[in-house]
Amino acid sequence: MLDMNTFQNPDAKYGIHPFWFWNGEMAEKEIERQIEEMADKRVTGFFLCARQGMSVPYLSDQWFQKVEYAVDIAAKHHMDVWLYDEYPYPSGMAGGEVTLEHPDAKQSILHHTVKKVDGSKKAEVELPWGKVLFAKAVPLDSESGERKWAHAIDVKQSIGNLQVEPVYQKTGLTTYNQKRFFTYNPKKIVNWIAPAGEWEIHCFLEGEINDFKYYGTFVDPCHTEAMATFIKMTHERYAQKLKKHFGKTIKGMFTDEIHLLGRYPWSPRFVPFIKQKYGYDIRDYLHLLLYQDGDLAPKIRYHYFQANHLLFRDAYHKQVHDWCEQYGLEYVAEVPSVRMAAQTYSHIPGGDSAHEKLGRSLDWILKRYFYSLRANPKMISSLSQQLGRERALIESFHSVGWSMTLQDAKWMIDRLAAFGVNFFNFHAFFYTLDAMVKHDAPPSQFLQNPYWQHYRKLGDYTRRMSYIMSEGTPVRPIAVLDPTTSLWTHLANPFTSFTYTGKDEAEKEKLEKLKQHWADLCFQLTTHYKDYDHLDPELLATAKISDRQMTIGNATYSLLIIPPITNLETDAWQKIKQFIEAGGTVIANGLLPYERIDEEEGIFAEIKMTFGLASEAKINFWEGEQQDLLTYYTKGERNAIFIPCTADHPLQDRIQTLFKIVDQYLQEEIQFKVKNDAKSFLLQQRRYDDRTEIVFLSNQEGDPHQAKLYMKRKDIVITKLNVETGEEEPLLATWIDDHWCLELDFAPYQSQLIKISENQIENNESFQKSESTVWKINAEDNWDVMPLQANMLRLAEFDLQLPAHGEANCTVQAKTFIDQCEDLANKHSLPVQFKQTFGTPMNVKMAYPINVSYRATFKVETRPSRCSLVMDRHAIQGKLHILINGAIVNQAHCHQKFVYDHNNIVCDIGPMIKQGENIVEVKGKIQHDWEGVVDPLYVKGDFGIDFSNDLQPILSDLPKNAPTIVGPYCKLPYYAGTIHFQRKVKIDRLPETASFTLQFSQFEYFHECAEVIVNGHSLGVKAWSPYNWEGKTSILSEGKNIVEVKVTNTLVGLLEGKYFDDATHTLKDVRKIDREKLRRKGWETIEQK
Repeated sequence: MLDMNTFQNPDAKYGIHPFWFWNGEMAEKEIERQIEEMADKRVTGFFLCARQGMSVPYLSDQWFQKVEYAVDIAAKHHMDVWLYDEYPYPSGMAGGEVTLEHPDAKQSILHHTVKKVDGSKKAEVELPWGKVLFAKAVPLDSESGERKWAHAIDVKQSIGNLQVEPVYQKTGLTTYNQKRFFTYNPKKIVNWIAPAGEWEIHCFLEGEINDFKYYGTFVDPCHTEAMATFIKMTHERYAQKLKKHFGKTIKGMFTDEIHLLGRYPWSPRFVPFIKQKYGYDIRDYLHLLLYQDGDLAPKIRYHYFQANHLLFRDAYHKQVHDWCEQYGLEYVAEVPSVRMAAQTYSHIPGGDSAHEKLGRSLDWILKRYFYSLRANPKMISSLSQQLGRERALIESFHSVGWSMTLQDAKWMIDRLAAFGVNFFNFHAFFYTLDAMVKHDAPPSQFLQNPYWQHYRKLGDYTRRMSYIMSEGTPVRPIAVLDPTTSLWTHLANPFTSFTYTGKDEAEKEKLEKLKQHWADLCFQLTTHYKDYDHLDPELLATAKISDRQMTIGNATYSLLIIPPITNLETDAWQKIKQFIEAGGTVIANGLLPYERIDEEEGIFAEIKMTFGLASEAKINFWEGEQQDLLTYYTKGERNAIFIPCTADHPLQDRIQTLFKIVDQYLQEEIQFKVKNDAKSFLLQQRRYDDRTEIVFLSNQEGDPHQAKLYMKRKDIVITKLNVETGEEEPLLATWIDDHWCLELDFAPYQSQLIKISENQIENNESFQKSESTVWKINAEDNWDVMPLQANMLRLAEFDLQLPAHGEANCTVQAKTFIDQCEDLANKHSLPVQFKQTFGTPMNVKMAYPINVSYRATFKVETRPSRCSLVMDRHAIQGKLHILINGAIVNQAHCHQKFVYDHNNIVCDIGPMIKQGENIVEVKGKIQHDWEGVVDPLYVKGDFGIDFSNDLQPILSDLPKNAPTIVGPYCKLPYYAGTIHFQRKVKIDRLPETASFTLQFSQFEYFHECAEVIVNGHSLGVKAWSPYNWEGKTSILSEGKNIVEVKVTNTLVGLLEGKYFDDATHTLKDVRKIDREKLRRKGWETIEQK
């Protein structure tokens, strides 16, 4: 039941739950302050994540003391805490301890090597170092070039190993010999003389992953014993230390991104598992994971992927789930999967989606995420329903970058909500932005960002949206069968969005056709507001069948749509047959199963006859002639329909036929139509126990639209739920023939939540819509301007010199010294040293310590009254000191002060600044690769910034006027904070209505937070579209009115030196803002300095 009191103030579980990155020193005072900040902004929980940059040893007593301190503070604020099970990620390593305990559990990778050999010639093939699983020479047909695998010769016995890298060493074991020769780098070598004819040698080897992030290697999640050790080392330690909080403040455990890696995902555990379950040695058939060879390939490929699925699920997911059950915690997983059913053991299914800036079309969004089992939010919400779960989680926003706004966040939240997501996990809140840690897939949407002061608006919005999407039941009578096993048998890797991994171009083309037809069906259902769920055949096999319906968990379907498929698991088919026999409707498209993947015989003929075809009928999907689908679709004795489209059939014909059939079997009580038929909307309809319904409508693109919502229920009251304020507002609809018609206007990116409830009054039309006069003000006019915080000059480009190496110098960006050396190497020789361990190859390293000098310059045209140096605490690494115009900056005069982060260091340098050119120099010794000037330095003060033609910064007067309130802003290229704009606006005649709505024209590219004040009266802050401000007419005056606008921006200019250009959807250098563009906006001409 939808409770309006709860809607206004939902429980903590519905609020924003970000990843809170513990990436610094983790001082308890700062931990407490940050939790208090979250609570104040309606962030009602967090996932506590150990992250790179943290100085507290992971899983130490100190670690658990810090965690418990945070849990205690969170409890005081009635916040939820979720434990993240790894440092950093992916899960399964226990901070690297698992592979130390289980060296045999290091993840393997499958290498494939092929070489063509002419007959009667000796072949010598170098292979990677690894365990040989398969080595065969296959003859090629002399005419067609086809591989004759049945006549392949095993060449394992022709493989040996050699050390392939010679090593010379200028040292010996005695004083009599000072030179030695060694070899290094072992390789497997095939040495084989081919018989007559043409041959190919194919070898598969099992090698160890040795170049993975963080620990060099990664763990095999199919290794049951290693996964048990992971739980013992991580989860059990939490239980020992924090059990008293379990099920109270601590709600559950999050696992992240663990899976098998590589083009051909592999585990040594596949071999015994497949041997036991399917009765053969998969190593004998590894060639079928790349090439077609008769009718056996589909079954082998199916067994390969299904083994991956079952092993991973039981070895990892089930063990973690069982541990959580034991301790009363919930298990949430965000992991790549082989098929949807991989998350059967998740109490909260999770995914990873929504990582883009405003401006992408809905079509682009749908295509980007569709094929990923972890990134498609529709799959996650479908799975949650089918498993009978209450929540569906999406981790979102990573790598959107520092230009991300609250408008961006709200746009993505709306999209996820429309897809059925109701648990919003933001990536991320950073404990600190100190130096390099700020580059960990930003942004941090936390207290460092200027818009944090307005974050409560997003906090309230998100928790109300989550509550709405958690109550009631989504109206999704349609299930679309996932063709996952058909994609497997066409060598699609599910971990990489079903990309093709085989070697056959014709097979690849077939795979792409299967994928496209599947996507077409789902995209068209989405953009025609026929909501549906994805359905894994494995979950379908668990359905309960009743009169014309199938029920799986909380989901109930009356219609099943099957895209073109080449195979189907027998258990799934048996359930489909029951559904059809019970009166359910099934619509199959284009292709019915013909590949054998299990042992059942005869189901192909049965399937054809069920759909009204003869048992021997030939289906010409791949190369057949196109027919009139409305004329030639077939229907079995019951509601089983087959649409005989071909692979190349026009989309419009296919969808027209499908929808005509769908409309015959599904009666829609609600219809939504956009005036210009724009395909930019998402819709979700939900029903509640008291016959209340809601319809959520989201305009996902940047154009305004007019639309109509049609409702066939007669005795209803229609209201709008304001998700931002929690208020319920009456709406006026018109009764036409047999339905209500509600006219709706949508601003760019606007969403509306419509509530439909049983009528408690006689006539819905009795509501009177209050009138409001629209007051339009041109955003591009002359405004007085004043930044409310100090301006900042960003120094991120330095002339790097190595004094001891003559002319070695280069312009570099602030980053680690070793990365700067990469730039230097393009122009000069590097200071290197050579080192060799006995019996191994020579290693080349930088010849530390190295004397360095970094120089940056800026000019001062107008000397500021206040001037400070600002830097992150670890922006300069090594034995280095800073000089301003030759004078050393005394570190004793520097102090820690929050500018944009609590780890900022500030020093007054006003007396050191002079008129004309100023030089900032950082010099001293570098001792490690990661030292140097690794992050920009800043100059803070009351000045404006111009640039010369060669982009040298010039400090000048602050701007006093601006021709627009839409950024970027002249003289404030790096500014992060709030800017105050003001102008006088003349009103000749006051509105006759009691209220007015203020709107700005020339405002389409404004996506920041803005507060509007009219004649001293605040109209509030708007953080997203529609940017409309409501006010009482009584505050206006005839004649001149003072309009103030306070714009709060992001950190992108300050931290990256960029601005986001909406027109091109790219980041651009703030120093290179097109001057003609500025002139068009009305900025004063920039002088050629």
